[in-house]
Amino acid sequence: ASRTQGRARRTPASQIDKLIIGGLLGVKALGIWYFAFNAGLGITTSFVGAFGTVLFPWLCKTVDRNARALRYRRGILIGLAVFLPMTLAQVLLAPIYVPLLFGTQWIDAASLVALLGLAALPMVASAATTAWLRADGATSFDAAISTSATIAALSGLTLAAPFGLAAAATAYVTGLALVLIPATIAVFTRSAARNPLSSQESFA
Repeated sequence: ASRTQGRARRTPASQIDKLIIGGLLGVKALGIWYFAFNAGLGITTSFVGAFGTVLFPWLCKTVDRNARALRYRRGILIGLAVFLPMTLAQVLLAPIYVPLLFGTQWIDAASLVALLGLAALPMVASAATTAWLRADGATSFDAAISTSATIAALSGLTLAAPFGLAAAATAYVTGLALVLIPATIAVFTRSAARNPLSSQESFA
């Protein structure tokens, strides 16, 4: 049920960025943004979602909280080890693969694809943390992180959009990172405590 609610929360939010870009920059800019967003984050988002889907039941297989915390820490490190080189390759090679795969008409959007692709790193950290929090029963804290990240990303997007698509993409990714990375570090650190508090005490 919690996973269904999570998807329901993200679905409307995933379209708000398009409404902001279209409203502030027009239809042409919206088309470029839509392409760059899908090319930069489309496949990566699917992989990140699959990573979280696999990690969650793995965490739930053990009832011992310390063992589960160890699995979470291993999971997040494995996820970063896999996705970091993938993300760097995607970002660095965007000027090459964008015109090859999508046509030379999109060559000018390569830098935008690279910028948006950087969002994969805070997203994979967040996917692992979401799996841990839900397995630990702290779904409300997970929802608070998700909502805060969405607000930060869309606020940055709105403020930066008048300065162009590159500024909008930078602000969008920065907004996500400013919330998701500190939240992940905080949860990761708490999970490593020798005598962790219960989820209600830790995240009330």
